[in-house]
Parts: sequence; structure tokens; C-alpha cells
Amino acid sequence: APKAQPFIANCAAEVFETDKDWCVRVLALEALGACGESALKYFPEFEAAVLDGDIDIRVAGFAAGCALLADIGLPEKEEVVAELAAFRSKFKHLAVEYLKRPVATEDEDARTRATAVRALGRLGAGEQSPMLERSLSDPASEVRRWAALVLGCATMVEQAAPEELRPRAAKLAMVAGTDLDTLVRRTAMLSLRKFHVYLGSCIEQVIQVLAKDTDNSVRAAVVEALSCAHYLPSAGMKMRDSVMVMALNDCSRLVMQKAIAVSNKISPDKKPEACKALCAIVFDDRGTSLAE
Repeated sequence: APKAQPFIANCAAEVFETDKDWCVRVLALEALGACGESALKYFPEFEAAVLDGDIDIRVAGFAAGCALLADIGLPEKEEVVAELAAFRSKFKHLAVEYLKRPVATEDEDARTRATAVRALGRLGAGEQSPMLERSLSDPASEVRRWAALVLGCATMVEQAAPEELRPRAAKLAMVAGTDLDTLVRRTAMLSLRKFHVYLGSCIEQVIQVLAKDTDNSVRAAVVEALSCAHYLPSAGMKMRDSVMVMALNDCSRLVMQKAIAVSNKISPDKKPEACKALCAIVFDDRGTSLAE
């Protein structure tokens, strides 16, 4: 109940500060993160959690802070608005400073870095996109995957200036074509769906992914990304349609399914090639069910 939140927040903060058991402290952070406006004055506890020596406490600290900010929404009281803005700003700073730390090995605190990246995404920290782009090169695939996902979320794309989106799209396309982890490549490619016209600057890289990647899910992601590419220059549209025809001739059922679903977007001058590929699918035993 809202009336009990100040009391619960005070108890949770005290338990977090005094208890020695890591599990109890994690539960105290979760309770603090669910206390709404009453927990805003306990930023020192969230900061202590993020800087704690125990990885589970650090992860819980970032998660609880994000849950708190998401739960509060838009307060009506001016003093609460100011307090919320201050908390949000300091929490962003905590996440950024954590990501600035040097990383020696792949396994060194990867979970905490991944949670910090997620925190920046949930907080809509568009001004921190350079830090997120830096995380695309993190030794841990978990961190790289979350960075690719956050950079392609709608809020981050909408907050970015037009001149920032072209190089960001190129960076994601490079990751989609070169990362050693399949999930990272697929996530980076799917993140390009939000870039629309800016896909034109990296469409050649995208085509290479379809032509060379050995994973079906990554090639299918190429089709999904290009199906969202709008307002491309004529040369870009021709290249996009060529990719769609390539996808219709792919050896993977998954890729063909994705291509069939968006084949209506292919421009008229490429329709004959697309129809030929669709006919081949219809009369091929492995593709008959797809065409149906």
C-alpha cells in the first residue's frame, strides 16, 4: 500500500546496510526498488549496491534502480519531479562510470556491465550512445548483445540527431557482419530495422551478411531489416530488392519464409525475378508448404 511505502523503504535501506547475507541484501534492494517516490532519498544505498564487491549485489542495484524509475512515472508534486530528475541523472552517471572501467578478461564482471547497458537503455540515455557503441567491442558477448539491442531501440533512435544515425547504422552493420557470436550478429542486424533511410549508407555491408553468414537466423534478420528500409535512394532500393530476390533463393526455409512475407514490397522492375523465385519454391518439394 502507498501509505506503507515510506516505512518499507526505511526498513529495506536499513536491512541492506546492516545485513551480512548477500541474498537478504538483494531482497532488500528489490523491496527498495518497489517503494516508489519514498525510495528516491535512498540513492546512497543504490550507489553502494552498484559499487559493492559482490556481483549479485551490483546487478541487483542496477535492476532495482531501473525498476524504481520505471515505477514512478510522472509525479505531480514539483519537489518530487526535481528529486526524480536528480536521481535519474545520478543513476545514469553511475552506469556510465561503471562502463568506463577497464576490462581485463571476458568473464570479468560481464553480468554487471550488461546490466549497466540495459539500465542506460531503460533510462533512455540517448546522450550516452558513444558509450554504448564502445560496448559493442566488449570482450563479453552478453554485453555486446545488449549494446546492439539498446542502440536499436526506438527511444535511442528517436533521441539521436540525424548526423549520428548514419555512422551508428554502419557500426551495427559491421558488428552484424564480423562478430563471432551468432546472437550478437543477429541482434545487431535486427536493430537496424529502426534506421529506415539510414540503412542506405550500409546496404552493401548488409548484402554481404546475407551472402556470407552461415547462420540461418542471421540471414533471416537481414530480410527483416531491409523490409523496414524506407525512403532509400533509387540505387539503394534496387540493391534492397536484389537482396530480397537472393533471399527467395536461399537454402534455408526460415530465410525463404521471411522473404515470402515481404515479397509484396519488391519494386515492379524486380517482380519478374521475384515471381520466378516464388514459382521455383512452389514446384520444389522443400518449399511447397512455404508458398501455401
